[in-house]
Amino acid sequence: MCLITFKGKNCLQDSSGVFWDNDSLAGLLALELKADLLVLLSDVEGLYSGPPSDPKSKLIHTYVKEKHQTEVTFGEKSTHGRGGMTAKVNAALCAAFAGTPVIITRYLRFY
Repeated sequence: MCLITFKGKNCLQDSSGVFWDNDSLAGLLALELKADLLVLLSDVEGLYSGPPSDPKSKLIHTYVKEKHQTEVTFGEKSTHGRGGMTAKVNAALCAAFAGTPVIITRYLRFY
């Protein structure tokens, strides 16, 4: 098994427009490397139906594009990066469409 990690806020810069955040880069790498799994880490538990701060928002355990595409409302991006959940979902959809399973989950800090 090979593991590739990106540490920090948008550790790579790209002026070509192919990717503009770590999530889109991770999605592209997953496709190129024919990854067995793509894990995208977030500061929230995963994909919600709306902003996680909204008590009406529900955690979506399994995203089905045809079902959830019109139901998900994206909130503001976090202060920790560029792309936010929108970038994670776009990267996840590209990878999943190519057959790579994707997990979007919360990262844990050990300090």
